[in-house]
Amino acid sequence: MHTDRQCPGVVMVIDDDQTVRDAISSVLGDVGYDVRAFSSPAECRQAFPSDVPTCVLVDLVLPGVTGLRFCEQVQSLPNVACVIISGHGDVRSAVRAMKLGAVDFLEKPFSREALLDAVHNALNHASHRYLESKEEEVIGARVDSLSPREREIFDLLGQGLATKEIARHLGISRRTVDVHRSNIARKLGVESPTQLAYTMFVVRRRNLRDQPLTTTNVL
Repeated sequence: MHTDRQCPGVVMVIDDDQTVRDAISSVLGDVGYDVRAFSSPAECRQAFPSDVPTCVLVDLVLPGVTGLRFCEQVQSLPNVACVIISGHGDVRSAVRAMKLGAVDFLEKPFSREALLDAVHNALNHASHRYLESKEEEVIGARVDSLSPREREIFDLLGQGLATKEIARHLGISRRTVDVHRSNIARKLGVESPTQLAYTMFVVRRRNLRDQPLTTTNVL
């Protein structure tokens, strides 16, 4: 159920029907959202904010780029969450939308409550992803500062290998591994095994996020 507490961010409405754009903009504007309406994805792409959570409400059927295609194109942007809206929805389209990163699928006509819920949830999702992406940038820069040997040991630590196993694997002494581990901890700014484990988790999360998702594997 919708909450009156608004999520900060921008809502971008893309629909080639001006009546629909105006109706959605009116509902969202009345409760305090920053709403920007567009008739096409091309027009919208020129106005994307890059530093605030953004919910995109995009129609499934559009001239040129479809809503699903547009959702695919922007799913890599960490501050964006898509909601597909359609008067021609079906289960297959909804499933495809979710696999391409959409957080909701609204069939026209939808209620005011359903619209507000979808936008609220999408902005929450976009905000969470945006904070994660900033964390990944900071930790990623620290990991990138490691020397090739330090990165090699960091990766082996991530595989669960102990110091003596790393030493045997690399053909170096345990003392040398310990020195590298100390340098790794200093460069990464970690002071405990728990913090090191979390850093490894963030690196894996970033690598997974960087893997492209295309329509070829969701159709």
